[in-house]
Amino acid sequence: MGIEYRLRFSRPTPDDVASVVARQPGASNSAPNTFDLRLDSQGTMPDATARIEADGLYYCSYRTAGGAILGCLIAALVNRFGPVTIEDWE
Repeated sequence: MGIEYRLRFSRPTPDDVASVVARQPGASNSAPNTFDLRLDSQGTMPDATARIEADGLYYCSYRTAGGAILGCLIAALVNRFGPVTIEDWE
């Protein structure tokens, strides 16, 4: 398990969100609308996972590097879409 977040923001289309997520460190498309993100990990488990949802993104950080990736991702989302609300996943 990891630390889970919900990122909410105004977004035009899932493709627009995917283009931002795909530019993050070590991003690879692991399933439809889902990206594995790697900064330090070299095994099968990514540092984090981001999944595009109807109202934003689900983000799960599995390792310390996942927090660094989250910061970069939030900055990119703010730059592209404006304000981002970060919530604990419940």
